[in-house]
Amino acid sequence: GRLVRVLLALDTPTPYGDDVSARGNAPRAFKPKTIERGLAALHTLKARAAALEPDAYAAVATAAFRSADNAAAVIVRIHLEIGITVDVIDQPTEARLGFVGAVRAAGVEPGLAVVWDVGGRSMQLTTLAADGRFSIYRSDFASGQMRELVVHDIQRRPVDEHGPGASSPN
Repeated sequence: GRLVRVLLALDTPTPYGDDVSARGNAPRAFKPKTIERGLAALHTLKARAAALEPDAYAAVATAAFRSADNAAAVIVRIHLEIGITVDVIDQPTEARLGFVGAVRAAGVEPGLAVVWDVGGRSMQLTTLAADGRFSIYRSDFASGQMRELVVHDIQRRPVDEHGPGASSPN
């Protein structure tokens, strides 16, 4: 229930959430390009972690995997091709894990912290009460939806999700 020590910290963003931001009748599914990008990232991350000789590998998936129609198939591919077990976690669990990680990384007293975790498809504001229980505000309005709102609805431009020309509200 607590983070003891970080041995390796790597970040390889993969835009799963962009694929499931269905407007209208568009399918909520990961695109082949995104799936391949994610598999490549996991291969690289696993290879980097292998130097530490772990006993096992595990991953958690959040909002995009909670809503993608083909999430289960992607999870099976990850397990078969890379040997990593993926658990799709609910938003309260995502909030608690984010809180523990952020408080540990920042070195602050948990009872004094408010952690705002904004992802591509969900966000949480989490605090820890004096009785040890978490108080979590959660929403499905996050960075991906904000980008779409500004680019598509306000700027009236097409939302290009990937690559160097990806739409930005900036």
